Amino acid sequence: MVLLHVKRGDESQFLLQAPGSAELEELTVQVARVYNGRLKVQRLCSEMEELAEHGIFLPPNMQGLTDEQIEELKLKDEWGEKCIPSGGSVFKKDDIGRRNGQGN
Repeated sequence: MVLLHVKRGDESQFLLQAPGSAELEELTVQVARVYNGRLKVQRLCSEMEELAEHGIFLPPNMQGLTDEQIEELKLKDEWGEKCIPSGGSVFKKDDIGRRNGQGN
């Protein structure tokens, strides 16, 4: 058995145990699969925090617009009215303009 220490720059990412007879191409695929899986989990966790803090995504045609632009274009977030947190919501404006601001 061989223990591979996968790093990105100087930062340790994870350890991978593999048989010593494994071919390099096979190990490369396995390392990439584990690394990409970890990135997906990190993105999911980050988006869950954003969901709790700033609420659900605005419709694509409203993302990035100011309140004045949304009002001028007479756009409406239909899901925002339906997707209210069960314990009530606290408004916290999303600086990026991707979410409706109705978080926990």
